[in-house]
Amino acid sequence: MRRCPAVDPDDHHLFVSLGCATENLVQAALSHGLKGLVLFNAADNAVHLALEPTIAVARPLFTAIPVRQCTRGYYDGKPVFIDELAHARRALQRVRRQTEHSLLDG
Repeated sequence: MRRCPAVDPDDHHLFVSLGCATENLVQAALSHGLKGLVLFNAADNAVHLALEPTIAVARPLFTAIPVRQCTRGYYDGKPVFIDELAHARRALQRVRRQTEHSLLDG
């Protein structure tokens, strides 16, 4: 988590951004046939996302993801760097493995 206390001293914008990212994950998962259940665990101060197979549905919130932005500036259109994409793919693979284990375990 990257804090910026100079402009967001109470972390309001940080947590709003994390909530938006979580919603994007839920919408994207559903479009790929995974239903997301989000739970906040106050004990470890963490958001947990459980995924289970379902019928794929691409809702309007999913199709809007590429055109939404959370900055006051315009998107410059520059592509994401290859190493950033590789990092995101590895993270997705870890989530898929964890989901498969959760589904198999019970």
